[in-house]
Amino acid sequence: AESLLLQAIEIDKKILGAMHPDYGLKLHSLARLYMRMELYEKAELFFTEARDIFKVKFGKTHPYYQSSLGEMSILYESMGQFGKAEKYLLENSAIIRQNLLKTFPALSENEKQNLLDNKIVISEMVNSYVFNSKKSSSAVLQNAFSNQIFFKGLILDNSRNMIGAIRQIKDTFIQKTFNEWKFNKMILAKVFSLPVSKRRKDLEEVEKQTE
Repeated sequence: AESLLLQAIEIDKKILGAMHPDYGLKLHSLARLYMRMELYEKAELFFTEARDIFKVKFGKTHPYYQSSLGEMSILYESMGQFGKAEKYLLENSAIIRQNLLKTFPALSENEKQNLLDNKIVISEMVNSYVFNSKKSSSAVLQNAFSNQIFFKGLILDNSRNMIGAIRQIKDTFIQKTFNEWKFNKMILAKVFSLPVSKRRKDLEEVEKQTE
């Protein structure tokens, strides 16, 4: 894999140039390979070059640039360079939240869920760093808390907007279905507050109807 990537990189550099995005993507792939091989110095070299290409060609809010920061944070954590790891971790988090605020309202419900499922990794990454580093700075601890609040806020706002839109629909079937959903949600809230031994027997069926 290494030799093939190196050959492809040389070809792209000659044909496309050293600032082409495709060249940068291959550098990024090679850096990830070296990180898995624990050749951290080589990984750092290629991650840095790829990051700089993405920054120049796409800007500091582009997913390619953001992704490179996340990878570099993991790299420096593996190298024990926690100051650098935190720097890239915080910048990566900030870009993801900034982009979500811009794009989230315009997405369909399925797109929103898929995006949240993907981007929620940011919280897992930060939480993992806090757990593994043992000496996280106050900025990283605050970031971990802020991420939790941010994603919960997005989900809550999305739910409110969806409910508001449904209430405006005149279709009686949709209104009936919506009211049944609200009723089942209320039942679930009450049931889950009870001890397991006292919960209703058809709980699983109610959960399925509420999904």
